[in-house]
Amino acid sequence: MIIEKVLILWDITKPTLSNSKDSASNSGVDAEDEEFSMTSEDRIRLRFSWKAVKESTTLLGTILQACFCSKSNSTKLADNFFIKSANIIMDQLSSVSHRGAFSSIYPTFVSVCEIFLRTDSLKNYPSSWLISSIELIQSKSQYISRRSGGLPYLITGVLTAEKVMGESLSSSMDMTFKNLLHIAQLEYIPNADEKMDIPQVHAFNCMKHIFIDSQLANRSNVYVKEALKLTLFNFNNATWAIRNCAMMLFTALQNRVFGTKKLGDFLPSTPARSFFAKYDGVDNILYDLLHEAVNNNDGKSDKFEVIFPILTIISRLESSGTDETSRFENLLMDNCLGNNYWKVREMAARLLASILHPNALLNTARKLMSECEDSCKSFNKAHGNLLAILEIIRRIKTRLPNHCVDSDFKGQICSKVTLFLMYLTTFSWVTSKTYVEILHELSEDSEPERMPHVLLNIIGNFIIGSLLSANAHDRLNGSRRLTLSSLTSVLLNGYKKMNMCDEIIDLIALLFSCVDEYEVQLVAINFCNENIDMLINNSNTPTLMDELWNLVNNKDCWSHIRSHALGLVQVFSTKNISFQKHENAINTLYSFTSKAYSEDVNSRALDALGPVVAQMGSENTNQFLDLCENFIEDSTPFTIRYSAVHAITQFGVISIKQGKFNLYSARAICIIHNSLSDDDEDIRNIAADSYRLIFETPYKQVPSIISNLLSTTFLELFPSDITERVLVDYFIRSKPEISYRITETDLQTDDLPFDVESLNLYRDDISKRLQIIRSIIKVNNISPLSAQSLNALKTKILNDLDLIYLFAIKRGMDGYVGWSKDDFVFTSTTETVLDAKMFLNLTDDIDVVTKLENVMNLLKLHDLNLSIKRLTNSCK
Repeated sequence: MIIEKVLILWDITKPTLSNSKDSASNSGVDAEDEEFSMTSEDRIRLRFSWKAVKESTTLLGTILQACFCSKSNSTKLADNFFIKSANIIMDQLSSVSHRGAFSSIYPTFVSVCEIFLRTDSLKNYPSSWLISSIELIQSKSQYISRRSGGLPYLITGVLTAEKVMGESLSSSMDMTFKNLLHIAQLEYIPNADEKMDIPQVHAFNCMKHIFIDSQLANRSNVYVKEALKLTLFNFNNATWAIRNCAMMLFTALQNRVFGTKKLGDFLPSTPARSFFAKYDGVDNILYDLLHEAVNNNDGKSDKFEVIFPILTIISRLESSGTDETSRFENLLMDNCLGNNYWKVREMAARLLASILHPNALLNTARKLMSECEDSCKSFNKAHGNLLAILEIIRRIKTRLPNHCVDSDFKGQICSKVTLFLMYLTTFSWVTSKTYVEILHELSEDSEPERMPHVLLNIIGNFIIGSLLSANAHDRLNGSRRLTLSSLTSVLLNGYKKMNMCDEIIDLIALLFSCVDEYEVQLVAINFCNENIDMLINNSNTPTLMDELWNLVNNKDCWSHIRSHALGLVQVFSTKNISFQKHENAINTLYSFTSKAYSEDVNSRALDALGPVVAQMGSENTNQFLDLCENFIEDSTPFTIRYSAVHAITQFGVISIKQGKFNLYSARAICIIHNSLSDDDEDIRNIAADSYRLIFETPYKQVPSIISNLLSTTFLELFPSDITERVLVDYFIRSKPEISYRITETDLQTDDLPFDVESLNLYRDDISKRLQIIRSIIKVNNISPLSAQSLNALKTKILNDLDLIYLFAIKRGMDGYVGWSKDDFVFTSTTETVLDAKMFLNLTDDIDVVTKLENVMNLLKLHDLNLSIKRLTNSCK
């Protein structure tokens, strides 16, 4: 019988899938985690074992279903057949330590439970299994792995089957949770030899599994209150395993109550009133635990860990300002905002702002501000109050369009910032940063006169003084650096609103010269990028450019800042800012494209090179074109490839707009042509856009269509001697070369499961080759190619024909599924024949005629793939 085969298979695979790995099990490592330390032979044995169990168990479930359906007819199997099958499945679930096997066996177990519940003589078995599984939690004779192995599946499977069958879950669920809660609440006495098999851990894991099961969602909601209380009380459990499981159960409860679908960056939430009505008494539990925890503000209380989960729950409630969350307001203001821990203050500030009634927001902000007067007494309290004020202002700006911050309160904030920056005896970098963030929020939409000129002067003097007088210790102060960056942003935006362009440029030039002040430099660079049009027409712009180049060339500066500075150079270059003064600009940018720098630096340097080379002109223009040609290869990382294409397109567009129809701009157009068939859509699009600008097409065309302009408009724009040189060069230098393709094919062995694929699956190499061939033929029709060009073409074509000839001799017979089915060989053979026919269209060279005839005769003898024959014959 098949069941005997399934049993034999299970006996064989059980040692591999269950507790044979005692050493790993005792250390709390799952079978799938242990795979990393296995030998390849053991790994294969493990994978095939669980796959075998998966398929055999699925087959067994199908047989049981078929047998059950046939019971109503003449064919009946004994009940012990079903019982024996069920025992095998339960043994598998309770024994295996591989999580992949659990998910494979579980559906079959649920089906078996449904069959038993439908059979009168067997309907009592599932409930007995449920009781046995719960008793198994406290058994020390049964091995159970991390995450409790299959125990949660055994318990959830029975409950799910009862739900599917329409059975009343009340008694089974009540009994299950009553026992699980009892086990989880038992006092645990640590045992050094007991690493994973802890009953409390298994109870937590089983409850978690019930809560995450969508089919049991409605019934399990009844037990959310008790489970939540249990998890909160165990957040500070001395045993790590129990504490960890309590955290995982807490996460499962959150997902069950609030859902898991995020809206942008916002977690799902629920109205506070309906939450507390649905889970009666939870508000008292949360309040009492939070009150007890925050009253011990030293962080050493055994209740301290519970603060974060409680604040997390309340933060996901949509408060109306008049519901049960209002009772938390005073607790948050009096105890949480002054907590010693920064994260508690941050969470409390966000929570307080969200639960306040809209009409009470500004009054609360004024009250909090008045408590900041005595900041010497408690910087923590002052910081927490300011964080709350900041969150209140953000809520008003983003969520309450009918409310606004009045001018009196804005003036009060400005005066506080002024006093705080001037009287350093009460100064704190952390507190000052929050002051500045509040000021920034208030000043974003303000009119110019709302930011007092005297305040801007104070901020400017403070920034300059802090930057120039900083010692090594100060520069390592993270709060100081962040505060100065925030102040710099406020000051620059304040100057912008007052049209103080000279002051902006002077300040930015100073910031660029402060080598170790990375944050303020980054703020200055970003401001320049966003306000480039305001800066380019100022008489002091050359001074700014000098400092920018000093920053780029400063090897002591962080490479990340230099990278952003290179990006700013590129922005300036596209605005026709002259770089003639900086003679070494191009060489400097070239140096940043070396492998010594990161991809980010390489890409930004390439972006800047295009317009700078086009503007300045250089004897090194060919070096730039070679650089771009190498970087647009398919093997190059996307970021660098994209920047190379962006650089060459900028160079080409600017050169053509300047009327430079020379060899350099013509070669740039050919390099761009190669990127029209890049594997990435973004790269193809910027290449197509550049063709549209260069050739002045009236409408946008897809890359595959606009590439045809190489053989039409391109030939009309440039003199024939230039198009001849660049097209012949493009033809000869096209990659991948025939020699590379043939070599790659030769390296493949028969035992490889797949052929080597091209790096670019989008590009049609044969179609691209035909475009180049047509262009060369048209150039020849305009003016016959020079002897030098013909010799260069002849040399390449003869070499390629030799390669194909030798390769065909080595490989022998072909046919439809022979050696030419390889992508590289098919393309190489087709292109070589097309190239030779193109050359004979230009001139009747006896060497090429003879070599081509030899190759074609050999290919015919070896039964060449008919597709190649038809393709080459159709393109004459």
